[in-house]
Amino acid sequence: MLMSAITFGQVSFSAQVPPYGIVHKDQLWNLVVVSGQNGSVTIQLDVVNKLTNQPVFSATSKTISITKGSNRVQIAEVSPLTYSYYANGGNFQTDGLLPVGEYTACYTLVNTHLKEAAMAQDCVPIQVQLLSPLLLNYPADKSILSEPVSLFSWIPPAPATLLNNPTYDLTMVEVGQGQSQLSAIQQNIPVLSVKNLQTNFYNYTLSAQALDTSKTYAWYITVNNNGQPAGQSDIWSFRYKKQLNTSITESDAFYSLKLSSEAAYAVFSNSLKIIYQNDAGDTITHYSISDLKEVKQGLIAEGDVKLTPGQNFIEMPLSKFHDDRLYVISFVNGRKEQWSLKFIKAKRK
Repeated sequence: MLMSAITFGQVSFSAQVPPYGIVHKDQLWNLVVVSGQNGSVTIQLDVVNKLTNQPVFSATSKTISITKGSNRVQIAEVSPLTYSYYANGGNFQTDGLLPVGEYTACYTLVNTHLKEAAMAQDCVPIQVQLLSPLLLNYPADKSILSEPVSLFSWIPPAPATLLNNPTYDLTMVEVGQGQSQLSAIQQNIPVLSVKNLQTNFYNYTLSAQALDTSKTYAWYITVNNNGQPAGQSDIWSFRYKKQLNTSITESDAFYSLKLSSEAAYAVFSNSLKIIYQNDAGDTITHYSISDLKEVKQGLIAEGDVKLTPGQNFIEMPLSKFHDDRLYVISFVNGRKEQWSLKFIKAKRK
């Protein structure tokens, strides 16, 4: 088919892109092109981060033929495409899903015969959102604790592939008399503010500011993607019982098992509190505990632990263990990897 040159004003188009939700890069190529005559064009796409105004990626289509009237264009018509990536695309380059954020997608139609400037341009906003929000886990909302809080934990948002480099910010404030949780967060100075956490938990030890048994505290988590806010949890609160057991030591924090026998040791008092990352997908694993000061005894306890996928918070009693002794607990998973943590059984004050 003989194609004549199309000039500016003879062609228009609109992009039919989902304005929010999960967006695949192939969906960006759903277009309707209306032309006053037959011709051939290429389509240039430029995607920019709306918050930072930084380019994320660009793409150029192959030359496509359009006829007079309305032309529906999809990914099959414009392929193969030439992509250029300018920012940290994370999994985008492989799975094709745009990371969480706000974007502006700008399209330019170029006449391939005249090699002239844009014949038509259009820009559309895109907001990529998570399907499952960030959820708080512990301490539970409006809980009354009998012991000082030692752990804050939360459930990451999903799908994880939409977050290139997720970090978390933890904020806790004191709730004043007659204040709501929201107004306390908005108005009060934080008693705890921790930024750029790379795990979905935080150990709060006695080295931090002591909390008052007569006060209520509110906390929430913000998730960031490449340093930009990507979501926020609900606001939860907790308080202590008046007769608080203050004899807890720093040993009541949870500590992660490491794939190394040289990892630093932890200190526990009443119970062993460990975190195991079950990337092997095991439903059960074998553990052993050895006394490192008693060469002749060696192994002093062993058994099996039931597991779920991902992070597992595990607690074991230490009532039968000797004080001021150095032990090591080891897990052997289905990959034959040994995950360990050395610890000291300390006296409970």
